[in-house]
Amino acid sequence: MNKREGLPKVKLNKIRLSEANVRKLNKKEKIDELAESIKKYDLLQPVVVYERGGRFELIIGQRRLLAFKELSTIYLRKIGRPLALKGSRGK
Repeated sequence: MNKREGLPKVKLNKIRLSEANVRKLNKKEKIDELAESIKKYDLLQPVVVYERGGRFELIIGQRRLLAFKELSTIYLRKIGRPLALKGSRGK
């Protein structure tokens, strides 16, 4: 059994970039390579967000979030505070 299976899920469409995010990147900047790595090895570092009004603002992991979207992932699993989300390619 995957140790993340019992964790609550957060839909990707509820996660948005924080306005405080200073990093501006080309959306295709090696996202394909990262998506392939996640597909092969799973996510090694969590995406970190915080909840605000039923939605989540991305703090850390913009490229990872874009890679999961490219993989057509629907959700990430919630694992702690500040809310860190571990990837799960399941739908």
